[in-house]
Amino acid sequence: MKKLLAIAATGLLFASCSSSNVASNSPSIAERDVASVSSSACMVEQHSRNKDWYRVKYNGVPHNEHWYGKKQVERIKNNYVQKGKCK
Repeated sequence: MKKLLAIAATGLLFASCSSSNVASNSPSIAERDVASVSSSACMVEQHSRNKDWYRVKYNGVPHNEHWYGKKQVERIKNNYVQKGKCK
């Protein structure tokens, strides 16, 4: 008899805890909004004196003050593209 009462009480506990508000607020069901990002442009700038040097400009601002070879600049630009920072 005690087992039957314990099972009934446990069942009642689970039934009372499972309301529609809990399920709709569940993190697995919740909708996530994606922040809108303005499409930024990455540009590859060529050095004015040495035509073998390049750097990446992100929104018109240089990635840093260093100049790189063509392959390295393409890798940096591709990293920005993969991270979604530019097209």
